Amino acid sequence: MRAHLACVVFVLAAPAYAIDLSGRVRGSVGVGIDSNPRRDFVSNNAVTPIDPVLQGLLNLGGAIQGERASAGGSYDLGARKFFALSSEDTVIQTLQLDGVVWAGRFGFGVVGRARDRRGAQREYSDLQAEVNLQFVPDNALDFRIWGAAHRFIFWSGFQSSFYAPEGGLAARYRFNKRHSLSVLGNFSFRTFNSMTIADPDVMPPPEPVVRRDFFALASVAYWYRGPVVFSLSYGYMDSASNSYGWSLRQHRVGLVFGAPLFWKLMVMLDVNLRFNDYPSGIFIDDRILTLDESGENLSSGVLKLVRPLGEHMEIEARYGFYYGRLPKNDFVYMRHVGTVHFGVHF
Repeated sequence: MRAHLACVVFVLAAPAYAIDLSGRVRGSVGVGIDSNPRRDFVSNNAVTPIDPVLQGLLNLGGAIQGERASAGGSYDLGARKFFALSSEDTVIQTLQLDGVVWAGRFGFGVVGRARDRRGAQREYSDLQAEVNLQFVPDNALDFRIWGAAHRFIFWSGFQSSFYAPEGGLAARYRFNKRHSLSVLGNFSFRTFNSMTIADPDVMPPPEPVVRRDFFALASVAYWYRGPVVFSLSYGYMDSASNSYGWSLRQHRVGLVFGAPLFWKLMVMLDVNLRFNDYPSGIFIDDRILTLDESGENLSSGVLKLVRPLGEHMEIEARYGFYYGRLPKNDFVYMRHVGTVHFGVHF
């Protein structure tokens, strides 16, 4: 479950410049069934409890647009309440503020992000401050290079908390109004609040030092936006650690599809396949692997059917499947989630 929250930023400007203000409010409530509310990795033939769940989402957003600058923000609030396993109840908040100033085809921007999750033994705070430089040479091509300071605090397991300088580059080329290609690369130098684990095959074992990981991700995606929406993407992630058992390599394949159907229905499919390789075994905390069902660490597929009910309301039926496997003990993570949501938006 993800929630996105936005906050309106007010800016004083000289009367000579045109100013556009915009905002949005979205909210929904839903009920459904979760086949693995504790998000457990289990052995073969083990049974996970099934529990009905009540969900609520609120999204607020706003933006101000001038001739040479813009600013905006979003705020998300999401809550999940289980009927039997109240220990798995969760509240997530997300806040983002951003702004950019343009000088010709160059833009200088800043972004602040904060995300906080409480409940279900997966409590964390994720903070990021970013500066970026954007370049738009023409209507078909745009570039963005960025650097950031990142702090992740995993309250449920402080040894998995880290701070990191980060950076990256993104570019997009539009062949025409319907076809586009984008590439992305980013890196992170992560210093953790824990010491290294020694390789058991190295004797005598070295003295433990502070754990440090180098994280890198490169991806490419094709998008088609026409009568239907279609995207196919591939990415490769490498997280190399100086601590035994914490290195991870991952191939990522993504598919997005959306199309109108009969009776004003819209169908949307989002598939994420993750192929993991653990070069030196695995000590990765399974709570970290299952923090969010966003497709970051686990394979997933989400199918949605949406139908508008007038100008400001809609109903949505959603089914999600999530899968992962730990090769060292052959434990499997499998989760089915089906929900029906009623939403309003302005």
